[in-house]
Amino acid sequence: MMNNPNSGGNPYVGPRTFTYDQRHLFFGRQREARDLLALVISQRLVLFYAQSGAGKSSLINTRLAPRLAEEGFTVLPVARVGGSLPPGIDAVNNVFVYNLMLDLDQGGGDPGRLVNVKLPDFLAGLTQPDGHRWVYEAHPATAVAALAPQPAFPVGGDTIAEDEVAPRVLIIDQFEEIFTQPASRRQDREEFFRQLDQAMREDPSLWVVLTLREEYVAALDPYAALMSDKLRARYYMQRLGTKAALDAIRRPAEAAGRPFAPDVAEALVKNLCQMRMPGQEALVEGEYVEPVQLQVVCYQLWEGLAPVAAGQAGEITFEDLAKAGDVDTALTDFYNAAIGRVVATPGLTVTEPELRRWFSTRLITPAGTRGIVFRGETETDGIPNAVIDRLQSEFLLRTEPRAGGEWVELVHDRFIEPILRANQAQQSRLTLDAEAWEASHRSETLLYQGQKLKNAEAELLKHRERFSAIETTFVAVSRRRQTRLQRRMRAGQVVPIISDEALVSMTLGDYAGMVEGYADQVAKYPMPDKNNLFKVANFHQRNYYLSDNELKVDYLNWVKNYIYLTAEAAGRDKGTLDDVEQQWDNLQASTVANRLAYPNLEGGADNPLRVLANLPLRVYVTTSPYTFIEDALKAAGKMPRTDFCRWSKLLDRISSSLPPDYEPSLREPLVYHLHGIDEYPDSLVLTEDDYLEFIVNVAVNQGSPGDRVLPVVRQALIDYLILLGFNPLDWPFRSVYSGLIKLSTQWGEERGVSVLEPPASQEEKLYLESSLRRAAGFTVLWTSIQEYMQELYQLAST
Repeated sequence: MMNNPNSGGNPYVGPRTFTYDQRHLFFGRQREARDLLALVISQRLVLFYAQSGAGKSSLINTRLAPRLAEEGFTVLPVARVGGSLPPGIDAVNNVFVYNLMLDLDQGGGDPGRLVNVKLPDFLAGLTQPDGHRWVYEAHPATAVAALAPQPAFPVGGDTIAEDEVAPRVLIIDQFEEIFTQPASRRQDREEFFRQLDQAMREDPSLWVVLTLREEYVAALDPYAALMSDKLRARYYMQRLGTKAALDAIRRPAEAAGRPFAPDVAEALVKNLCQMRMPGQEALVEGEYVEPVQLQVVCYQLWEGLAPVAAGQAGEITFEDLAKAGDVDTALTDFYNAAIGRVVATPGLTVTEPELRRWFSTRLITPAGTRGIVFRGETETDGIPNAVIDRLQSEFLLRTEPRAGGEWVELVHDRFIEPILRANQAQQSRLTLDAEAWEASHRSETLLYQGQKLKNAEAELLKHRERFSAIETTFVAVSRRRQTRLQRRMRAGQVVPIISDEALVSMTLGDYAGMVEGYADQVAKYPMPDKNNLFKVANFHQRNYYLSDNELKVDYLNWVKNYIYLTAEAAGRDKGTLDDVEQQWDNLQASTVANRLAYPNLEGGADNPLRVLANLPLRVYVTTSPYTFIEDALKAAGKMPRTDFCRWSKLLDRISSSLPPDYEPSLREPLVYHLHGIDEYPDSLVLTEDDYLEFIVNVAVNQGSPGDRVLPVVRQALIDYLILLGFNPLDWPFRSVYSGLIKLSTQWGEERGVSVLEPPASQEEKLYLESSLRRAAGFTVLWTSIQEYMQELYQLAST
């Protein structure tokens, strides 16, 4: 008699989340389950976060929720704040509150009845009339008030006493959806946190667990102050280590009666740990295993096991692993099956060759590493977003919020080789189909494969030779540059020099509009000579006169005005705007920006200014007078020091605030303002005469006691420089290059990179590339600062 290994079902779940009914199959997270349970019991509000795909939802379904029930807690249905409005519902009071209530209410009633309900009232009316389903029943106001106990139960306090109401636990899974849902409902976020806090205050028996992906934790910071406990109780689940991975592999198989033979599971874990490092051809052994990948491989392995005779041990051997459980084979089979299911999905307009070609050319780079693709509003690099979402549900893709948007990438490096081989095999099969089509005198039964392939091949061959050499050269140069930059960054030998235009554009969005507006204003009141007076309109729309030596104060006032109007157009709170206006004369431009929530530091890794602040840098140099870099560094948990260049003798009276023994560090980096700081208007380098004086004064006495540039900044300029937003034709670059960079001659062939937006004409592009390379030793990267910050983020993360 033979024993079928699948007679009791596959003990591995594959690329799916574990459910409550599968809790007996969930292994490898015992310690995390114990620690999280203890924290949730002791704290009424807990933030549970981990990397995407680490198994947060599975841990909740199989361990946290069941054990909370064993401890006497009533666990509400696991719910989410994301989702689309149901048919017939056009508008709701708060989209996140509404989606959460729809998930929790299992009564099947009219969804319209929840449109204007607030979360505290909803939770107060949520009951189990049949002992199974949770149903919302509206309570009169008096009843709601009566439900709220008068003594406030402190958030994060001890567990309840025996004579108090049994606690209920609300678990909100995938809470990052509060940041990924439509931007048009962004204003609903703050109100959601207010209602959640109110619900916890009114109901001291309510516990809450929020789970989200780790890259969104920083985005919670602006809302933490709205919660009573400031979101202090947090639990971070590390990635799955090798020891835990062994448990997750061995124990389900043992429970199903087909244990692994000695050393077989260890060999499988070692294979699963392999990953490709940037710049290296060979795979290397990593420290962690992707849970989804583990489940896919083990699922495929189990499905391929042959039945064994009754009475035999039936161990899973190396032969089984090589025959049916090879990692590459399992991943290839999984990829092929997923592509087939996606293409067969009704309503999705994508063909299999098109989708496979997209994986090979867009998600995998010519160097054989994972590529990233920007997700647009309706499509992602030619593929409809409905297809992208379907691929995500198949666990082939994941979306990362970075650099001002969402970026799509493969779920893991380990899929690269299997995907390439699978696509090559499919291409070979289609080639045979095309040949058969030709041989059969273009039979209609083979028309689709043959015609589609012939058209694609003709188009590919048309361009392949033309771009092959260019692509090879570009990839090689790019990889060398990235490797060099990564190595120097780790050694602390990279210094960014950020232009005023770049910093203001990252913060306010329209530097050109601000400067042009000021120029137009001044042009209305020309100065025949510098001793005459000219008239301008100030913030309060009153006319007044300024002499020439007050030009810098006037410019800073204009900047404050621009920031105010920008914030007003963005819908800032009127009370905040009025408060700024009342204190107008006593506020610096940077302070006005701070009061009006600039710079915007939400989003973590997708914010270029925050990426810049999180890089391992010791010195930041800028020609901007505003302290936006310092704001970003503080948000990153650092303690920046600020100083500015005393380029004029008039500035000698202002002493430095830096300690005598100060040395820039990763913890306390230096932000050095070359062209002045708004706290001291006289320090601004604004006019052409200022730029000329700056060049002359900073070029003399270098390295001597009379040097007008800090020695530590002089020394830093010898390192690898990243110029952000400097046009070589403009005064800011000419002054920095001629006064500082050109004098620091201790550098090799490549001094650094200059990041510029592509110019209007090819002639200007060639000229700028040539002049920067020959005169200054800089490689020009024609890209946006946001895209380049994304590249730096990746380099610093690997």
